[in-house]
Amino acid sequence: MPTDVGFVRANELEYQNFVLDEVLHRMNGPALRQTRDQGGFGTHEFEFDAEGVDYSQVDLQRPIVAYHPLYLYEAGSLQTVNLGHVSDIHINARQKLLAKSPARVIDAESGTAESPVIGSMMNTFERSFLSILDAIDNTGVDVLLVGGDLIEHVDNAFPYHDGTTAEKLRFPSAAAVWDLVDVDNNYDRNYQSFVDYIAFFTAIRHFCSSKIKPAFAVTGNHDCYKNTQIYGISPRLFFGIRKANEGIPADHNLTFYEAMLAFGESWGSAAMKDPFDAQYHEWFYAVLTPFSDFNVQLPKVALVGLAPKCGGGAYESGDLPDHRCFADPGERDKPYCRNEIFKREIYREVFDSLISAELLVKNPDPKEVQKAVEKTRIRDLIEFSRAVHAEMDALLSLGRIGGLSSTNCSLYCTTFPCHSCAKHIVAAGIKEVVYIEPYQKSLAQQLHGDAIEVSALPTKTNTVERVRFHLFSGVAPRRFASVFEAQARLKDKDGNLSTEVVTVAQRHSLLQKSYLDLENEIVQLVENLRGSEAGDAA
Repeated sequence: MPTDVGFVRANELEYQNFVLDEVLHRMNGPALRQTRDQGGFGTHEFEFDAEGVDYSQVDLQRPIVAYHPLYLYEAGSLQTVNLGHVSDIHINARQKLLAKSPARVIDAESGTAESPVIGSMMNTFERSFLSILDAIDNTGVDVLLVGGDLIEHVDNAFPYHDGTTAEKLRFPSAAAVWDLVDVDNNYDRNYQSFVDYIAFFTAIRHFCSSKIKPAFAVTGNHDCYKNTQIYGISPRLFFGIRKANEGIPADHNLTFYEAMLAFGESWGSAAMKDPFDAQYHEWFYAVLTPFSDFNVQLPKVALVGLAPKCGGGAYESGDLPDHRCFADPGERDKPYCRNEIFKREIYREVFDSLISAELLVKNPDPKEVQKAVEKTRIRDLIEFSRAVHAEMDALLSLGRIGGLSSTNCSLYCTTFPCHSCAKHIVAAGIKEVVYIEPYQKSLAQQLHGDAIEVSALPTKTNTVERVRFHLFSGVAPRRFASVFEAQARLKDKDGNLSTEVVTVAQRHSLLQKSYLDLENEIVQLVENLRGSEAGDAA
């Protein structure tokens, strides 16, 4: 903890404040362009209370100006620095308005409802962010690192103008909430640029001054998303083609139908172009770069890679057995680095392949060399991909939500996890992995045989001290839409039952047989082919 802290407000004549004022007036939405003398929205922080950021009020004691935090530590008191990290915050003002929705899936008179108010179930990212900051502070960190995405969109719903007050929105109707978040008809009136950036500035400045700890922040792609049609339930797209996660109320903790009731008619609005526009990063770098005044120097940094163990976490000194690479010989005579051994084996495969193809001559044809190398396992390497696999994204998303643990959870995925994801699954404490399709490139069992068990069917006991990887048995997800969605109109224009209506079994003859029956037919087919080949050979 610093022995002293100074949170110095820049002099009004400081050049940085002239730049900051110009950026705020030019980039903020029309309702957030009041001058400092007016003392209104856009030039001051929002109020901050026990519920977090209050978008409906400004703190006139906290103008948005250049701050220069200075933290003093006694000599020798900061030998090591404990870093806390949080990212993908996605502060979203609209969620606080949606949280006011009184809509219910099953409506009824007050006090006799069969289902809860949807607004009470709305996940509010800003509240989760503040909860995470408190948890991080309680762990004794010295410095906070904040990664993008800080906000969800540059423009967001901000109705507190034109006479609208928090009191008027205390008990709104479902229709009133629809009007507030509507992007099809009320966008220009209710959506204001950089309202969520002001909320983030309020939250992070409050953390630095109340917790007496410095913070570093960087931006992400969402921090410059500005487009009038990126707010639907399913905002992610394959650009110009279709919604990538169509039908999923992403990030709102609601089912598809609940989200439709909360959003109203504009629930499906989504962009058909990339909303990324880098010029909108300017707000962040003009207003928040004063926080870069922090200077943290570490005398020594050591990064240690640890092998994951069943039950969560990694093997540590004193664990018995200790399966860290430098302590575990595996199937060899002495401990070894698995990564180095695999790379050496690949190098040897390349050499042998070139010898076999007689390409180790002067001036070999590059295309022929490439063909030969592609016959080795180099073609199957996955370690250098920039993509975050679905399994890793699920674990990271769980961590970002906060308050939940992956220990003893089950993970469901479409494909057997790669060995990179497998080690994180083990380290996260997952007890069971259910997959649909195999993945031959995965070396999960070879690398982590001490921590995982692969079987065709789930085991009924918990005696095995390994994470269980087994096949899924049931209706595959891709079949749900074709099975349960209507394929034709039930009635014709006159109200008569349509002759086009067919049953699920008629549409999908595959469903008339169980997977066991199909497997038996495949086995019989293979045996018949083998018998036929044997007869031809004779």
